[in-house]
Amino acid sequence: MLDGLFVAHDSAADEREFRRFVHDIQGQAALGNRTLLLLTSQSHREGSPEHTMVDGGIEFLDEMCGMRAVRNLVVRKQRGGAFMRGRHQFRITENGLEVFPRLEALMNHKPTPSVTIDRVSTGITGFDKMIGGGYPAASATVLAGPSGSGKTTFGLQFLAQATPEAPGLLFGFYETPARLLTKARSIGIDIDGLIASGALEIIWQSPAENLPDELARRMLTAISRRGVKRVFLDGIGALRHAFLFPERLPLFVNALSAALHESGTTSVYSLEMPQLFMPERMAMDDLSQMVDNVVLVHYARRANHIANNMDRELLVLKIRDSGFDTFPEVFHIRDKGAQFGQGHTGGRRPDEAVSVGDGA
Repeated sequence: MLDGLFVAHDSAADEREFRRFVHDIQGQAALGNRTLLLLTSQSHREGSPEHTMVDGGIEFLDEMCGMRAVRNLVVRKQRGGAFMRGRHQFRITENGLEVFPRLEALMNHKPTPSVTIDRVSTGITGFDKMIGGGYPAASATVLAGPSGSGKTTFGLQFLAQATPEAPGLLFGFYETPARLLTKARSIGIDIDGLIASGALEIIWQSPAENLPDELARRMLTAISRRGVKRVFLDGIGALRHAFLFPERLPLFVNALSAALHESGTTSVYSLEMPQLFMPERMAMDDLSQMVDNVVLVHYARRANHIANNMDRELLVLKIRDSGFDTFPEVFHIRDKGAQFGQGHTGGRRPDEAVSVGDGA
């Protein structure tokens, strides 16, 4: 390693002498069968000898993005070998330099073709009936709705079906493990037993100052380590805030879902929406196109002869390659979690037939 190539550049009489110097040390490295690493802190034009004569070129960038400082790495050149183009973020930690390749670039290959008719229970009997027996196995679902509408409850009931042989993972940002444990116990889930048996793991991280590709690595490593088959990512919004370029989010989620699909993992992502009631327009960018299933939970006003009530309601917008109930269903959250067909103040009666539509 030659640290300080700019000193040789500044000491050379002219460009020709500096070019000869670079050529000579390359020759010495080749004769000795050694790998030579040249470090410089100066930026030169693209035609400078250190760019054109060497076999590889790596640029490190330390940039301000708003109030955040972010380190990026760009491979400019790698003679005789393929490499991932573009910027990849990294950190300098107590373990040294850790690089996090962009997930969509890492997963940019033809996925393994696989078709399954298996279903994975949501943990909620009424919801399972609406979507033909549960989520399609190894599929990705966005569960969208306003704060308090029941998204985390749905996720916890989904994970409650995990076993030591087919474990689950809760990957969250906003609700701390202590709050999640309290919430799970309040709806009758033996979460302490699930964790103790190895059926469930909770990974929590602060929503501030995250690198999306680092989060993806952490999640995929945990999934691979334990052979996880159920994942609940509680808070896509935290991912959106982590991106310096928010337009990356749909492509990132698509790549993450592809990786989970290849591992046979069924995933559910919660997405916070500002509208309390049924929105006229779903402001989900291209995210809905990047996942297999989209489910909306929201509030609905019900007027009767006594008073105006507000219910929670669920609407299935998409179950890929599958039929599903297209009618919005009222549900309630009680001591056993989300339940359908009990205490309706509006919507379909519990004894009415379920209508089935075509999956998108």
